[in-house]
Amino acid sequence: MPKKKVSQDSRREKKGITINKGTIIFTLVLVIFVYFMVSGFLSYFKTRQQVSRLEEEIEETREKNKELNKEIKRLENDLNYIEEQARGLGMIKEGEKIIEFAPLEGDKE
Repeated sequence: MPKKKVSQDSRREKKGITINKGTIIFTLVLVIFVYFMVSGFLSYFKTRQQVSRLEEEIEETREKNKELNKEIKRLENDLNYIEEQARGLGMIKEGEKIIEFAPLEGDKE
């Protein structure tokens, strides 16, 4: 049998990339997989940041609670501290008088 001569045009057509349904489906599945992986990692890191921030807030709240408990104990037991706090609020003892001085001329407030 004689060999058929194949034109260059038909060879070029055969060399072209052929895309079948399997390749398309595989590519789509791969793209979707990568999308969900990236989305999952971003979500994970965002959640880790939130957890970290909340742990810091918890620690700050614990410290504040310790300070408030100390304050409560002082207010329950230390009469001098109670008096100091009351005077800071403008309170006076029974029988005391408040003397206010007028500012001198030239004093600026």
